[in-house]
Amino acid sequence: MGKKILNALLCAILLALAPAVFASEIRVSMEPYRYVDVEVRVRPVTNIHSAKDLGESQKVTLMLSRVSSDSTDDDFEQAAVIEGGSSERVRIPLVPGTYELEAMLIQDENYVIPGETRTYCKGLTGGWDQIKSSATSAAVTVGTGAALHALGLAGAVIGPVGWVMLGVMGVISLMSVFTDCIGTEESIDIPAIEMDQLMLGGAVLSEETGSYWHVSQEFLDRKVANREKIIFYVFETARPVNVDSLSELLSAHTTMSQQHPNLVKPS
Repeated sequence: MGKKILNALLCAILLALAPAVFASEIRVSMEPYRYVDVEVRVRPVTNIHSAKDLGESQKVTLMLSRVSSDSTDDDFEQAAVIEGGSSERVRIPLVPGTYELEAMLIQDENYVIPGETRTYCKGLTGGWDQIKSSATSAAVTVGTGAALHALGLAGAVIGPVGWVMLGVMGVISLMSVFTDCIGTEESIDIPAIEMDQLMLGGAVLSEETGSYWHVSQEFLDRKVANREKIIFYVFETARPVNVDSLSELLSAHTTMSQQHPNLVKPS
């Protein structure tokens, strides 16, 4: 008799708890969207603490992905394109959570990076290193060469010869720290690059930058109740002047987002 009573009590407890557990699961998996208006402001690299409107020929592609904090969080992603000078309303659905954010600032214009002739030194070991170009007439160390010099590895070699590495080819060669080439000089013509769109920056909040966008239910409810827009921010970098700065441009906004995460967190 005692065992039957105990089993009955356990069943009663489970039945009492079941509605709360079931309701909790429903709340997580059926979380309602909050539709909010969005806007983008631009932070120029010359004054990153200021913010201006998108230009008439600019647009931003925005991608949001919720990061699961536990096993009950559903995957949730959103994307939008915000165009400068447009009166069209941009609304996106959001739910509370922690998000990764990636935004790219695109400039719609015809842009040309001038061609140039670069002189490379074919070192004694067979590696290549750029020593000057027609555009700058200055010594240039490409890729990891700058890092090697910064570490003082060149000073470890006796005499005027330093070790350098061409980042693209990953080949170590010997060259003079002056403009003289120990080996054979060869010139390479780099043609002009023509584009009808130019990536001028953006913003990143992710594991890579060490920061995320945390969105609370109270934040979303307040935006909806007050009919306020969520403001996103992007960095605007300088226009590229040669192929090297074009390559640097692709990662510049990620580096800036890592250094100044609070300046690109939406408000």
